[in-house]
Amino acid sequence: MFYDNRTDFGYENAMNARERLLKALENDGEPDRVPSFAEGMMGIFKQKTLDMYDEKITDDQVLLVEGDWTLFKFFEFDAVWLHSTPVSYKPLVGMDPNKNVAEPGMYVDRFGHVSRLSSNGDYKYQTGILNDEESWNKWIDAGYFETRVDLSWIDRWSKAYPKMLEADLVPVPVTVCFETIREAFDFGRFSYFYRKKPGFLKRLAGMVLDNLMDVAKGWCDAGFEIVTWADDCAYKGRVMFPPSVFEDIIAPIYKKLNDYCHKRGVLTFFHSDGFTEPFFDGLIKSGFAGIQSLEPAAGMDLGHLKATWGEKVCLIGNMDCSDLLPFGTPEAVVAATKKCLADAAKGGGYIFGPTTDITDSCNPANIKVMMDTLLKFGKYPISI
Repeated sequence: MFYDNRTDFGYENAMNARERLLKALENDGEPDRVPSFAEGMMGIFKQKTLDMYDEKITDDQVLLVEGDWTLFKFFEFDAVWLHSTPVSYKPLVGMDPNKNVAEPGMYVDRFGHVSRLSSNGDYKYQTGILNDEESWNKWIDAGYFETRVDLSWIDRWSKAYPKMLEADLVPVPVTVCFETIREAFDFGRFSYFYRKKPGFLKRLAGMVLDNLMDVAKGWCDAGFEIVTWADDCAYKGRVMFPPSVFEDIIAPIYKKLNDYCHKRGVLTFFHSDGFTEPFFDGLIKSGFAGIQSLEPAAGMDLGHLKATWGEKVCLIGNMDCSDLLPFGTPEAVVAATKKCLADAAKGGGYIFGPTTDITDSCNPANIKVMMDTLLKFGKYPISI
């Protein structure tokens, strides 16, 4: 039995993490308490946590199952993203994406995405180079959409998933969908193609859908019960493109993926940072049980979202990672956690969590305070 301080807060008939998450995503009333979800943790943050709390991590919190999940157990999250699929893309044949890149520090990947080396040693996406139909056809002929399925991955995770459930931590696999295609264009050219050649964009969408169906099948075959389809599609305060473009080109991908997952008994939720509310109607019609991130710094007001959409979809996230969790006081973190619960927990259909990965700038003490506050005040019925 893994360490769990729920009993310290009076959880006498506690659900396990799986039961709690499924009830919230199904929007089927209130579980024992508000469940929690984390996208992931960056490396420097992990080291800071070990430096601060290593002596407090107990042996029964150590969780090594196809990776090290110990810190998620220590902070007592219910679920976490698994950034992995059984499908990988084959190398392009007869083409060097970087052949004509002359500027130092620039890199073009096999998807036509241009990245620049940043001061901290990471490559940051800049733009795309596949800006005409001729270029796309050359890259398609070189194997742009050619993939392989790793059956051993499915076998490993079919064994690992039950072990993680036994440890009371639910892994949720995630991958991007149309974002790979959109980022292969310069953004202005993407808009041009939608105006002038929407049929070509739909052809690309259909080709990436074929690959994603293999991902969906592999995830379902491995036994996962919750999965995420992700596409960043919004900035702070505004969307990247009109909802009409989303519903015409991208939503049909989600609908087919979600329909397949639902037939296999698997629930899905959507991820994007930014101001995503204009897409909510299309996302719900596409079959998503939940929508995640709900970034407050981007203008996503959780109380408004609950009042407007709470009967139609599970809301996930809303704890700020840009300022609050890195630099806020413990008192501010407690107040923000309580506000999330007050705004969205009543009636169920809410999963608590940070809006992004727990970044390197985040303060481990703030994550600890956040989760302790959730466990203390997140019990149903909510009374804050």
